[in-house]
Amino acid sequence: MWNSYAFVHYATMEEARRALDQSNGAM
Repeated sequence: MWNSYAFVHYATMEEARRALDQSNGAM
């Protein structure tokens, strides 16, 4: 059960970092 939560949390952080990287690239 915790594994799924950890995966979702990691996926969210990965998406956030990707969005941040895209924002920096646009700048």
